[in-house]
Amino acid sequence: MKEKNVKTHSFSLSSFSPQRRRKLPPPQKKTSGGWTSPKIVDDFGNYAAAVFKELGGTGKGKATDFLTMNEPKNAAFLGYAIGVHAPFLKVPPTNATLGWTALLHMLEAHAAAVKAYKKAGLKGRIGVALDSEWTLPVDPEKDTAAAQRYIDYRLGSFADPLYFGQWPASVRERLEPTGELPPIPRALSEFLVENRPKTFFLNYYTAKYIWEKPGKRCGYG
Repeated sequence: MKEKNVKTHSFSLSSFSPQRRRKLPPPQKKTSGGWTSPKIVDDFGNYAAAVFKELGGTGKGKATDFLTMNEPKNAAFLGYAIGVHAPFLKVPPTNATLGWTALLHMLEAHAAAVKAYKKAGLKGRIGVALDSEWTLPVDPEKDTAAAQRYIDYRLGSFADPLYFGQWPASVRERLEPTGELPPIPRALSEFLVENRPKTFFLNYYTAKYIWEKPGKRCGYG
């Protein structure tokens, strides 16, 4: 990290207030379809506003720093594509549309929460806790592109829109032709870039060796 002139800090997430983990209230899932429905965006914005009203501030028991979501990529794809987390929707690996649609709505919900945060007049940090593993190619000559693509899908799927306003290039290259990747609306893209988090929050667990498997797909596409 020093070579890239990036400053690193260690935080305990207990000092922040993550608003959402992975589960949704049962009525919300039944009435709106959860993260696959655009209706959830307004619901999340209203929820965020209520949280900021009750918990935001500088007094005792109050907070100025908030995480809107924790590992949104996992909630989107493990819940709405691979099917190992709630709500356990499993789709064929040949179609990742639901997962990417859920992720788009999470980006929109994060934007709604940021707007509520600003409206509440809070002066701290607001961001998203992302997660990823580091990757190394088994064969640097053959597998480097696959190792980078893994990072693009695992981390860039949310980080790239959050900071650059668009899906990673490798994701667009593979999934736009199949129609699985919903476009990021221009207004959302511009808002995200203008309000990109000042602190990059990352849950890091391990590293992996990656190799190319021509013609193979996963739950992310």
